[in-house]
Amino acid sequence: VIAFESRACESFAIRVNGELLLPPLPVSELDANHSPWPKQVELAEGTVEFPWDAREVVYIDGAWNFLHAGHQGILKQARARGCHLLVGVHSDETLREVFGGKCHESFETRFGRILQNRHVSSALKDAPWTLTADLLASLRIQKVVTGSVSKLKDGGGK
Repeated sequence: VIAFESRACESFAIRVNGELLLPPLPVSELDANHSPWPKQVELAEGTVEFPWDAREVVYIDGAWNFLHAGHQGILKQARARGCHLLVGVHSDETLREVFGGKCHESFETRFGRILQNRHVSSALKDAPWTLTADLLASLRIQKVVTGSVSKLKDGGGK
């Protein structure tokens, strides 16, 4: 559960499995070899700073199958909430585990399309289905945007 202090979404609290998590640590306080997440980030063309160097990082994730107007709208809204938009793209394996069956588009197609979107600063390969404290801390994510109440139901899962 993610709770925002105000509509500005500048400060938030995260509760995972009933446990309130501490705010993300600055990157300097992390062991650089500890987290795999920075190695999975790719910058969009024209972006010069990685998320952990940016002033205000906004994160959103998804499958991003057949990128459509609804996706475009939420990416635009997410970008408006900060100076760096990091977009997580779920792997084919993750989508098969969650939904079963075959993926509609390959990971490479979905990831490449996200990187080409004008609102995207960087993209995270093989984004986890559920946010972790390590992900938030190591990439210095300050805001998380979601377009759904339940990703599973919105994606056609049970």
